[in-house]
Amino acid sequence: MIADHNKNKAQLISDLEAIRHRLAELEQQPSSNTIGAVKALRESQEHLSWIADHSPVMMFRHRHLPDFDTLEFSYVSQHSVALTGFTPEEIMADGMLLNGRYHPDDVPGWWEAQRR
Repeated sequence: MIADHNKNKAQLISDLEAIRHRLAELEQQPSSNTIGAVKALRESQEHLSWIADHSPVMMFRHRHLPDFDTLEFSYVSQHSVALTGFTPEEIMADGMLLNGRYHPDDVPGWWEAQRR
């Protein structure tokens, strides 16, 4: 088992996305060779989801659409409800839902991080 406490939020979310992608690939071609791999990936996905959902922060994965003004979220942790009042599903359905809801002190850092 990988020591999850040594990973940052971005690494955990990236791992979760990679597991979801690999699961989808394996489920397209089920065979006796992939059954164990699918089970192991599901367990890893559940483990990483539990970590994300029980962390006192909102974890998310997003990308800017070509217009750079619109965000598309592929993952949002459950803690979004406590921090924003919006469910992960609401945020993923409307990438601009959080726009304008950042603390003024956080805005410069947010946009600087987006440019990287």
